[in-house]
Amino acid sequence: MATVSYSKSGTYSYSGSFSFGQGYSKTDSGEIVVARRDTGTTGSLKIAGLTYIPKNPREGEFISFIVNVTNSYSSSQKAKVILYIDKEKIGEASGEVGVNSWSTFKLKWKAKGGKHYYRVVIYRVNGDAEEYEDGETGELEVASLDQQFAVSLDVFPAELEGGGRVFFTVGLRNFDYNAIPVRGFVVDEDGAIIKNIEDRIPAKGVKNITFSYLVYGVGNHTFKLFLDNYDGEANGKGEEHWSKATIEVKPVGDVVASMSCYPTTVPLDSSTTCTVSFELKSPATVTLNLEEVDFGGKRVWPEGPSSVIVKEKTITLTPTNMQDDLTITITINDELANYYFGERPWLSTGSYKDRLVGYSYLVKAEFNESITITDAITVSSGDSSTIEDLETAVKVTGVGVSALEEVASHAGQLEIVASGMLGKVARVGSKFLGFVGS
Repeated sequence: MATVSYSKSGTYSYSGSFSFGQGYSKTDSGEIVVARRDTGTTGSLKIAGLTYIPKNPREGEFISFIVNVTNSYSSSQKAKVILYIDKEKIGEASGEVGVNSWSTFKLKWKAKGGKHYYRVVIYRVNGDAEEYEDGETGELEVASLDQQFAVSLDVFPAELEGGGRVFFTVGLRNFDYNAIPVRGFVVDEDGAIIKNIEDRIPAKGVKNITFSYLVYGVGNHTFKLFLDNYDGEANGKGEEHWSKATIEVKPVGDVVASMSCYPTTVPLDSSTTCTVSFELKSPATVTLNLEEVDFGGKRVWPEGPSSVIVKEKTITLTPTNMQDDLTITITINDELANYYFGERPWLSTGSYKDRLVGYSYLVKAEFNESITITDAITVSSGDSSTIEDLETAVKVTGVGVSALEEVASHAGQLEIVASGMLGKVARVGSKFLGFVGS
């Protein structure tokens, strides 16, 4: 007979044979459940912050991973923090975390060029036993020795409930002994530019560019940064770099909401119908009231043109009716255009509705319970001369002085042109202009 110590909780199988006397034997098998010894405490060890420096590392440099660990147990706990790079264990650090407090752990790795995936895990140490408590993963790009500069895109917060404002940071690092001019943009998942960038990185220096943006729609939203030292276009010229950041928008409370507009490309004098769908995650009774509809950043319902029609502005979800939807129909006509532009012309020819052609517009629906959902449509026309006029009026190379900005300042269809509220995203052909960001 012997005793067995288990270092981790879980379910374990056993089997054995027992012999005694003159040829008597007995076999037995089964399972046992090993549980954590009850210490009279409840709580957890959690990662409260994970960063690494330098932010845009270069091959051969040592990267410091800084991990803040919080303790919600009623007694001091010993924590072990382990760092993995590309599934390979790099190192570990141990220490005490005080009651309802936090401690910082640091681990180092000598960087290798290329893209890498890291994972940090925390174990609670209780004697010889180690219990998994928390973990976090991510990826990082290490610049090669022949790169002149490196870029990164970060966002805070990376998780939202129902949507809201986030803050982006474009990180720039120059490895060269001369200042480097950079040009490029940040685009959303639909390819619309939300921020144009033109700046200089000081010699052997770093620079951060920050701007804010409003994000709506339940799900993951990925934004991409492009920068080069040539012309700001992804065409293989100059030294080009990409980076990305993802934001997760979680549903508010018990309701999952989404909106889909069809068709997404709408000819003049035609309509698109935006279907807003709701679903309860758990049995409950929720009443949802549509409070506002925006088109291209301008409020068009309940006060606005008759071009916008809402069918059943109130929906009640119950345990017996856990799914429902309502529709918003938008007709692209002169009445909508006149209301949108405030009857102020910005092209010398064409009707007001013609001025809507060739651009993408955000359709936003706001409900009570802090629910805001969006989709985007594009207004089209078969008249190629109108597109040529737009190409003349709006320069795709930047967001300097343009006819569209002039209209925005007079008509007010953009909620905030300079500081980040998404209104109208100008589109010419397959290219986008974004009047978003600060």
